[in-house]
Amino acid sequence: AENRKLTPRGIDPAQGIPLDTLAMLGRSFRNVWSSNLARVMPNGSLFQTFGTEWKVLGRPLGLVQSATYSRSVSHREEKKRFYQSYVNEYDYLYDRTTESVQLGGLGALSYRLSPGHSLHARTMYTRGADDETRLATGYNNQIREQIRSTRLTYVERSIFTGGIEGRHELPAVLRSKVEWKLNRSTSSRLQPDRRESSYQRVTYVDDNDVFQESYVLAPSVGGGASREYGDQNDRGWGFNTKWSVPVVYGPLGKGKLDAGFDHQAKERDSYYRRLGFRPAQGQGEAVPESLFQDSNWRPGSQGAQVRDLTFDDDNYEGRQRQTAGFLSGEIPFGRRLRSVIGVRVEHGTQRVRSFDLFNPGPTTALGEIDDVDWLPAANLTWSVNDLTNLRMAASRTLSRPDLREFSPSKSIDDPGGFRLAGNPDLKRARIENYDLRLEAFPALGEVFAIGGFFKKLYDPIEIAIRPGDQPFFQPVNSRTGRNFGMEIESRASLGRLWKPLGPFYLNANFTVISSRVELPAFATVLGGSEHPLAGQAAHIVNASLSWTSPRGGADMAILYSHTGTRLTTLGIQQPDIYETPVSTLDASMNLTVLPTLRMKLTGKGLLREVHRTTQGQFEITKYEEPSAYSIGLTYSPL
Repeated sequence: AENRKLTPRGIDPAQGIPLDTLAMLGRSFRNVWSSNLARVMPNGSLFQTFGTEWKVLGRPLGLVQSATYSRSVSHREEKKRFYQSYVNEYDYLYDRTTESVQLGGLGALSYRLSPGHSLHARTMYTRGADDETRLATGYNNQIREQIRSTRLTYVERSIFTGGIEGRHELPAVLRSKVEWKLNRSTSSRLQPDRRESSYQRVTYVDDNDVFQESYVLAPSVGGGASREYGDQNDRGWGFNTKWSVPVVYGPLGKGKLDAGFDHQAKERDSYYRRLGFRPAQGQGEAVPESLFQDSNWRPGSQGAQVRDLTFDDDNYEGRQRQTAGFLSGEIPFGRRLRSVIGVRVEHGTQRVRSFDLFNPGPTTALGEIDDVDWLPAANLTWSVNDLTNLRMAASRTLSRPDLREFSPSKSIDDPGGFRLAGNPDLKRARIENYDLRLEAFPALGEVFAIGGFFKKLYDPIEIAIRPGDQPFFQPVNSRTGRNFGMEIESRASLGRLWKPLGPFYLNANFTVISSRVELPAFATVLGGSEHPLAGQAAHIVNASLSWTSPRGGADMAILYSHTGTRLTTLGIQQPDIYETPVSTLDASMNLTVLPTLRMKLTGKGLLREVHRTTQGQFEITKYEEPSAYSIGLTYSPL
């Protein structure tokens, strides 16, 4: 039945499956749907690193290697609502517990063939898994009743990257230098069995005229009982090379010219399958393990049933290619004025073909981009004096959709809630960037800077609520927009204020941003025709206070960040969704206990920050980030 739709033969005589076979398949599923309380070990992690150098044929061969392992359990309670035309569609309280495990390693090998020639090999591998239990309770306006929903989700991800690169100095060829790199990567996302069961409340008056209530499996909310399976695999490869030639521009000074080529490619296969489960006739109030026990899987309409709910656009295959050539020059204009001017010509293609899992030949949806872009860039640096620089820059850049954003397949996060879908009609976004920055370096490790920036946006990609009988979230291209702001940055020793405070350093930056984007062409809105850029906060503050003991045996850091209000989802025919301001405070301390042993103490989320999103005057999500404390030991042999 792997390549066949789970449909009874009576409904589809040609491709259908006999009822006794469907019953046998139903019994084969692992009958686990509910969560249980359990004690867990404290969160922990391990880190190991090693480096050395050998002589091979009289030349140095260096090796650096590290490995990490971490395991953590987190718990979060979250309120979540959604409004459509000012009507509360659902109001849920979530209880989430997630166990996360991460394993990774990286290695680098370098060999110097000669003073002017070297080879380098680098590789990285990470593998992680999230095992989440989510309980949702609350009111759903679609059925005008209370619901209870349990979801068990296990997702495993892995990433591998590897590359070989070379650097070669060619004094006989215009004293030039050649750099090249070959890279290969693979990644995967496996969701082997996401199980969800949703129950709705039913009320009645019994024979004694007493009000009673119970919960029954609710096919109209989240499919009642469902299982979903996903398997996504990416394969990438690429090659790039750069040739650099030093140039003397007469009395203006020394510079260089760079020319290069870059090609990157990626392919993706994404498979997804949805199955719906219905209990035996007359049942529905018991827990899922009882409803779908082996004895209830009987052939015919009287027994439990399993059916395919897979959409005809759930599966897709995608590919992406980027081929570019570039030319740049570092051109001096005397001792204090230097420039870097260049241009990159890039041909980018993306193609995502959605298809029916059970009839993969025809295309059910097609998203495609094929563009050639000229991307100029210029950077001018004026050394006002030995401690101060004025920098000016202009460039054109691109923002391409992810391959997943081309697939119209709809995923659902909330029971009976709106779905999130991709958009085959997406275009790549273009950005023009202009920057001006004045920076001063009064002492080693210190900097004071102030700058301004302006960005012109063409076809920016934002998440919007598409209106209709069944509204859904979807990435769309807005028209045009602009983004400008100012940034102030400083890093300095507090010894400037009072000499005994010399070991303390304050590092801070403050950014204020104004953005405006025009609505997409299809949109009408309750209000103006412009909105802030989605994901862009109106202001950002980052600050850290660090201290290092005179002999380096101890150090300490306190980190603070604040992010202002930002638009997350464009509402179109209803109020937009905004994330309210949030502040975080973390602290860490390192102590040398022994010459070979170092201890680290950390505290995160010390403010127990509360995350909220609002839709008009309504609060739609809310959760508190708990504080976390840890202690770590590092052993380094002498």
